[in-house]
Amino acid sequence: MTTSNSTARLLSRLRLRHLQLLALLGKEPNVARCAKDMHVSQPTASKLLREIEDVLGASLFTRNRRGLQPTLAGIAMTRRAALIVDELGASQTELELALQGATGHLRLGVFPVAMPRLLMQTRERVLRAMPDLVVSIHEGVEVDLLGPLSDGRLDCVLGRIVPNLLPPGLRYEVLYHESSVIVCGPDHPIVRARKKDRLRWLGSSEWSLPALRGAPYNMVSSLLAHEHLPPPRVTTETVSVSITLKLLSCTTLLSILPEVTARELAQAKLIAVVPVPLPASMYPVGVIYRDRAARSPLVRAVIEAAHQAIAGL
Repeated sequence: MTTSNSTARLLSRLRLRHLQLLALLGKEPNVARCAKDMHVSQPTASKLLREIEDVLGASLFTRNRRGLQPTLAGIAMTRRAALIVDELGASQTELELALQGATGHLRLGVFPVAMPRLLMQTRERVLRAMPDLVVSIHEGVEVDLLGPLSDGRLDCVLGRIVPNLLPPGLRYEVLYHESSVIVCGPDHPIVRARKKDRLRWLGSSEWSLPALRGAPYNMVSSLLAHEHLPPPRVTTETVSVSITLKLLSCTTLLSILPEVTARELAQAKLIAVVPVPLPASMYPVGVIYRDRAARSPLVRAVIEAAHQAIAGL
């Protein structure tokens, strides 16, 4: 059977209820709970699953005493079904916005490194090109944003690119390289310490970082490993610059910030920059998006606007 014939078969036989069930089973492979979420009986949900497997000609789950276990085909199909269901939700939102006069809805993820310089300039240029667009901004780091991007709940993300953390199906376009620096409270002892004592502080201090994985953590870990020191002891995770400033002002925590942001805050005496250079950043800032969205007008508009924003900074 050719690809076009297979697609035609799916279009003619698969229903939205089938896709809804698959998406739910991808989150929790339990037919009874999925049936409850769909407001149908368990026998009805079981019948829907048998219909899906019949249409696809493949077993999507194995049954055992603990319930359902997805096969490789099941993992692939539940992920695809979730994407379609999320796109339907996005379509409904876009329809509602269109009825209110808007021309579209951009769901944009942003890492802290892209704020405030890149985000504001990119947003302004996108809206200049598409005046009636509605932009929803979601701040976070890899663990917060890459999953929703893969699942279709975000259109694209502005942030640091760590290739080994990108899920399959995502691609990126590099915009620029942004240096980061270690920061602390303005009265932290490390600022006045001798060079060898600063390294001791780095190894013994507690850290506030956006997450226990990702570019910021990797940069600090690389520095400490180079100095034969243990990995950073992260006791606080936050992506908020304002919360980071509060923490640094009243604790001996260390953190890292984009250099431009850090220099501005240090000039205002809100923080101090620790005079220990981080390794040159291997993680450029760019636009991350789904393979299948490469030709999306919204994604192309963001990429073009972001390039223009960088050129103008």
